[in-house]
Amino acid sequence: MQKLILFFYLTLAFHISLAKPIHNLAEKNSKKKAIYDNDLMFDDWFGLLYLLKADVFDVIGVTVAGNGEANCQFVRPIVAELLKIAEVKKDIPTRCGATSPLDGYFTFPYDWRKGANTMHGLIPYSEKEYNLKLNEEYNQELEARDFIIEQLEKNDELDIIAVGPLSNIAMVIKDRPDLIKKISKVWIMGGNVFVPGNIGNNPYPAIDHLINQSAEWNFWTDIESAKIVFDSGVKISLIPLDATNSVPVSVDFVEKYNQEVKLKRSKVGEFISWNYNLPFIKQWLKDDRFYFWDTLAVGIAMNPSMCLEWKSLNLTVNNQKTSRYFTYTDKKAPNFTKLNVYGEKRNHFHPIIAGTLIETPEAQLIDVCVKGNKELFYNDFLRKTIK
Repeated sequence: MQKLILFFYLTLAFHISLAKPIHNLAEKNSKKKAIYDNDLMFDDWFGLLYLLKADVFDVIGVTVAGNGEANCQFVRPIVAELLKIAEVKKDIPTRCGATSPLDGYFTFPYDWRKGANTMHGLIPYSEKEYNLKLNEEYNQELEARDFIIEQLEKNDELDIIAVGPLSNIAMVIKDRPDLIKKISKVWIMGGNVFVPGNIGNNPYPAIDHLINQSAEWNFWTDIESAKIVFDSGVKISLIPLDATNSVPVSVDFVEKYNQEVKLKRSKVGEFISWNYNLPFIKQWLKDDRFYFWDTLAVGIAMNPSMCLEWKSLNLTVNNQKTSRYFTYTDKKAPNFTKLNVYGEKRNHFHPIIAGTLIETPEAQLIDVCVKGNKELFYNDFLRKTIK
């Protein structure tokens, strides 16, 4: 009898040991799938690295709005460099589209875009090489849109973490509204509700002539796409300037971050620390104009308790047009497609109020984070990106 009992327990233990890796595998595969949609400026780089190192989502693709800061011709080398820094083993597809805003003529300054395209000199180009690449014809306007559609068709549900202009998502919604129900949520960094915008009233030479003080860059760059997404019925959690203003990148934080990097020698940490020490970043720190924009949105998508205060608000986007010619361009600004997303002549948006969020009872109910959990985010960002 004792031998029988012993055999029973040994057999049970054996089966439990077999079941354990299967259980772990199931846990690993139970992570929610997400696409990281962005425009590949330094804050987007940090957001992607944070997202990958935290390993909360199964990131199945990186899509880029080519009308944002990085031009599509430069996108793949940038993402490849970031995946190398993050020491990612699996292949994560990269797609870029929407080289023009869906309507209007607004854009980021040329110098900002060049900084994004070259990763502030980390990817070296001679002036000739850079101009040749910049002027290469890019004829994959719908590449990112098609990738998102393909992933939505293959998966029952999918989160989209959107931290740039909303062009790719807007085109998916416009062209395949039947897929909206498969988007679990769009986590959006953009807009501003109870605080001023961040475009006009800036002292920096590239943008000191802009007069819009009511909008935020991601929405202002492609106003029509923001309007389409907000009016579509897709589930949205918004992380606007209200939240990011409460989580600054302070001199004290950067000093602490740099110290931790020296102790732990993390590749991701070293890259972020290197960026923190660039001259223009030091100037932003000095001017108290640097915040965790995209990175905070990533943190809240991974852990909503990183938002201290949520409000449910009925919001839409002001896309008021004007006959007055107004556009941010300079001699080096990119060429836009002649027609807008509706196949019509491009409109000019109102230079002062377009891109602003409007609260109205008729609009969709949006979950809005109005205050970030600074300490929780600081600790998590530091811990996850320096390990």
